[in-house]
Amino acid sequence: MTTNEQALLTIFQSGDKAAMLEFFQGMKEVDRASLRTKSKALLRTAPTAHVQTNGSNLHFVIPPQLPAGGLAVFATGTLSDVAKLNWKSLPNDDEQFQVIADRRPNWTQRWVVKLLDDRRYWRNWKLVRRLIRAGLCEKPDHPHYYLGMISGLDGGFRSETTVESKLLEDPDLLDDEIWKLFEYEGGGDNSLANVDRSSDTSWKAALLSLAKSNRLSRERLIGCTFDALQRDFNHYRAKWFTNFHDELQLTQSERVQFAPRYLSLLACTTQPIVAWAFKHVQKIDKESPYASADLIAALIPVLQSRQKGIVKNALKLVSSVITRDPEHTTAASLAAAEALAHEAADVQDAAWQWIQSNVNDPHPELRTKVREYVDLLASSVQPSVQQWLAGEEADTASTPLTNPAAENSTLAAGIDSSASEVRQQYDPQWLQLYSVGTLIENIASGNPNIPATRFDGTEIARLRPEDQLEPVTDLDELIDLCSSVLEDRGQVDEAELAIDGIARLCDQRPADFAQRVAPLAKRTVQLIKRDLFPFWGRGTVSDLAGCIYAWVEGEVLGPQGEYEIRDGQPYCHVVKVDGLQGPFRYCNRNKPLAVLSERCQQLARKMATGTASTPLSTPTHRGGWIDPLVLVDRVHTLADDSPAETDVVLAILRLAPDRRAEALTKLKPSKQNWRQAIRYALGAQGITIETNERLWVAAARARSPWKSDPAVSDVFPEQGPDAATAATYRWAHQANKYRTWLSVASEPACPESHSSSLPNVSEHPAVSFHLPHIIAWEVGHFAGNTTDSVRATASLWPIARESYFARAAEAFADNLDWHEARWYNSHLLEPMLDPGTPLFEMATLCLTLALAAKEPGEQRLAIDVATVAIEDGRLGTDNLGTAMRALLPGGMIKAARWAKSLADVASVSDLHALVVQTTLQMCLQGDPTNYPRDFAKLLSLLRQLTLQLETAVGDVDCRTTLSAIRGTGQASKLAKQLLAIESAVASDKVVAAQHQAINCRVKHRGR
Repeated sequence: MTTNEQALLTIFQSGDKAAMLEFFQGMKEVDRASLRTKSKALLRTAPTAHVQTNGSNLHFVIPPQLPAGGLAVFATGTLSDVAKLNWKSLPNDDEQFQVIADRRPNWTQRWVVKLLDDRRYWRNWKLVRRLIRAGLCEKPDHPHYYLGMISGLDGGFRSETTVESKLLEDPDLLDDEIWKLFEYEGGGDNSLANVDRSSDTSWKAALLSLAKSNRLSRERLIGCTFDALQRDFNHYRAKWFTNFHDELQLTQSERVQFAPRYLSLLACTTQPIVAWAFKHVQKIDKESPYASADLIAALIPVLQSRQKGIVKNALKLVSSVITRDPEHTTAASLAAAEALAHEAADVQDAAWQWIQSNVNDPHPELRTKVREYVDLLASSVQPSVQQWLAGEEADTASTPLTNPAAENSTLAAGIDSSASEVRQQYDPQWLQLYSVGTLIENIASGNPNIPATRFDGTEIARLRPEDQLEPVTDLDELIDLCSSVLEDRGQVDEAELAIDGIARLCDQRPADFAQRVAPLAKRTVQLIKRDLFPFWGRGTVSDLAGCIYAWVEGEVLGPQGEYEIRDGQPYCHVVKVDGLQGPFRYCNRNKPLAVLSERCQQLARKMATGTASTPLSTPTHRGGWIDPLVLVDRVHTLADDSPAETDVVLAILRLAPDRRAEALTKLKPSKQNWRQAIRYALGAQGITIETNERLWVAAARARSPWKSDPAVSDVFPEQGPDAATAATYRWAHQANKYRTWLSVASEPACPESHSSSLPNVSEHPAVSFHLPHIIAWEVGHFAGNTTDSVRATASLWPIARESYFARAAEAFADNLDWHEARWYNSHLLEPMLDPGTPLFEMATLCLTLALAAKEPGEQRLAIDVATVAIEDGRLGTDNLGTAMRALLPGGMIKAARWAKSLADVASVSDLHALVVQTTLQMCLQGDPTNYPRDFAKLLSLLRQLTLQLETAVGDVDCRTTLSAIRGTGQASKLAKQLLAIESAVASDKVVAAQHQAINCRVKHRGR
C-alpha cells in the first residue's frame, strides 16, 4: 500500500470530510487517478445507512464513512464513477464546488448537464450558477437551468430573503435568465405558479418591484406575458401569467397598443386563457372598437368553445359589431352559426335566437352551414331550425305534441307480437330475473318506467370462455410474465398467474438458472428499494416482487416480529433489501388486501427453499373467479397435505356459481376440516360445522352470499357483517362548517378487531381505519392507493361486492371536488362494467356519486358504466332514481355535473334517454328549496329529453315539485315550460325505447 493510499484509508476510517478535502487539495490529476480504484473500493466497504431507534424516536443514520468515501470518489473518479454516487454519499454543494475549482476536471460541463437532468433539478441550481459565475463551466442551454432558478434562487418556503434581493445580488440574471422564465412552463413542484402559491417570497412581487424601479423593462414584461400565454401552457400555470399581467395595471393607451395581442389569444386551446383574453377584448372594443372583420374572425374559436358562458357573451359581442357595422351581418351570422354545434341545448337555442333576430334575409351560405348542424341539435331546437330551412314559419313552442303511438295500430301490434314471442321463447325465471315481464306489462299499460334487473349474480354463469386464464408452463414464460407485470402494474390477473407459476415451478433450477433470472432479479431489487413493500397489504404486484425475491435469492422479506405500540400507534418492522429496515404502521395489515399478502408470504417461504406447491386460490378466470371443477382437481393433487388456511379461505370466496353441483359430486369425501368447509361452500347438506371460524365464515358467504347462515352463526356468533350474518347498510350525509361527506354503516357493525384473513368482513368500515394518525400515502383507503391494489381488492370476493361498493361510495364522496389527487379512485368503478355484477343500493349509490365527480377520468368511467348498465338492464329508473333523489338535497352534489354526465348517457340512444328522463322525474320529488342552487341544469336536461321523446312529465310527485318552484329565475321558467308540455306519457318513441330495452336484455342474456 502506497503512502497516499494509507493516508486515504486513515481519513476514510475517521469519516472526516474536512480532512479529505485538505488531503486532495492541489493534488495533481495523475496522483488522483492512482487513487481512483482505492477510493471506489473504500466506498464499497462503508457501513450502510440504517434506521436507529431511541426510545420512541426514530433516526436515519448515515455512517460518516459513506460521505467521506463519496468525497474521495468525487475527487478521483471519472464522470461515470461520480454519476453512480447516491444521495447518501454524494458531496454537498460546497464540497463539489471546492473539488471542481481545485481539480478542473474535463467532465464539469457534462456533470452540470447531469445535475440539470435530475428529477429535482432545482436543488442543484445554486451549485450550477456558482460554477458559471466562477468561470468553471459555460452557461448551459438547458430549460432546467432557467426553470431551476424559480425554486433554486432563494431559500424557498418561509425564506428570510426575498426573490428581489437575490436577483439584485446577481444582476446578470436580469439580462438573460429572467426573461427565459416566460419561455418555459415548468411542471410538478417547480413553476412560477406553484412556487408563488407555497412560498412566502413571491416572484410576482419581485418582478413588479423591479419594473417599478426601472431595473426591468415594463413594456418588455408586458410583451413577454403575451408570449407566454401564446404558448398554451397548462391552465394552472398559465394563470400566473394572466395574474401578473393584470397586476402590471396597463393603462388604456397600453391596452390599445396591445389590442391585437389580446385578440390573437382567443385562438388558444387553453380555455381559461381564452376567457381572460375575451374580457380584455370586450373592454377594448367598448373604448376603441376593433375592425369588424378582424373581430368577427377572431371570435369564431370562442363561438366553438365548450364553455357556455363565454359563447353566449361572444354572441352579444357579435351583435354589437353588426349594430355599428351592418354590412358585416353575413360574416357575423356565419360565425354565430358555429355555436349551433355546442353540446348544450341552451347555447344552441341562444345561437338560433341570434340568427332569427339578426338575419332577415338568409343567404345560401348560412343555410348550408345551419344544415350541417341539424343532426347535432337538441330536440327543443331542431324542429324550429328544420322549419326555417324549409322556409316555413310556425311557432313550434306553442304546438302541443301528439301521441303517434296511441294512433299507430301497426306499431302497437308489432310490440304486442314481440312481447308474446319473448314470453314463449324464454323461461319464466329469466323473464323475472331480467324484469322483462314487468317491461312487457308497462308497455301494455302505458307506463314509461324501465325497471332494473333483479338477479343477484348467483343465478347466472360467470365462467366465460374468453375470460379463461392459462397457467404458466415453463421457466422462460414465467420470467417474461414476471417482467411484464412489474412494468405494468395494472395486470392483476397476470400477477396472480405469475405467483402461481413461481409456486409450481420453483423447484426447476437448470444449470443456467442464475443467468436467466439475473435481469429479473436486478429489476425486482430496484423496485423493492423504490416503492414496493412485499407482503404488507400494498397490492398484488408488491407481493409478486416478494415472491420473485424469495425465489431467486432464497430470502423472505416482509413484516418481521410482532407489532408494538408507539405513542398509541401499532407498528411492525418491515425488512427490505440490502439490510434496510424500517417501521410501518400495522394497520396496513388490517385491509382486505392483507389476505393476499398473508397467502403470498406463506407461499414465499416454500419458494425460498425450492419446494413446489399448487395454490388453491389462483383464479381460473379474469375477475378473481375460480372454476369449482378446477378447485376440486387442485384439492385432489394435495393428497393428505393441508394447505395454508388463508389459501383455502381465499379459494372458497372466489368460487364461481357455475358447476358447483358437479364439482361437489367429484370432490372425494374427507374428514379434514378444510375439505369439509369446501364441501359446505359447494352446497353439501348434513355437514358438521367444526372449529376454525375463518374457514366456515368463508364457506357460508360462498354458499349463500346474500343470506345469513344460522348454522354457522350458532357456532361462530358475532363475527361481524358478512360473516355468518349477511350485511345490510344505511348511509347518511354528515356535515360541519368545512365540508359535507357520506357515512356508511353496516348492520351488524364491524368489530374493532377482526381477522385480516376474512376480507369479506374487513371490507366493512372499522374503527382502525378512522384513526387520525393514519397516513394516506402509506395506507390509502380500504383498497389501497394503486391501480393493482384496487383491482386486487375487487377480486377477493367477486360474487358479492356490495361491501366493496359501500366503501367505494365513501371514497368518492370524500373527494367529489378533487381536493386531493386520488388517481386510483376511478378503478373502483371497473367491476360495474361486468354485466354479471348486480347494482344494488350501495353499488348504485357509488355510481351516482361518481357521476357527480369533478375529476374527468372518474366521471367518464361512471358515464361508461351507466351506459352499459342501462343497455344490459342493471340500471333502471327504480335504482338510479332512488339514489339520485336521496342525494340531491344533501348539499354534497353539484347538479351541473349530474346534468352533464347524464346528458352524455342520454345521447347514446332513445332507451338511454328514456331511463334518464324518467330517472330525473323520480329524482325531482321533494322540497325544491332544499336543492342545490344549480338544480335548474337538471330541469333543462329534463325538458330537452321530454321534447326529444315526444312525451310529457307524467310523474305526479314530480309535477307537484315543479309546481312548487317559485321565483323569476331560470328554474321557475323551466318548471313552467315542463308543466306546459302536453302529450301522452307513452309516446311512439317511449314505446320504441321500451321495446329496445327488451331486445337489449335478450342480447345480454347469460353474459
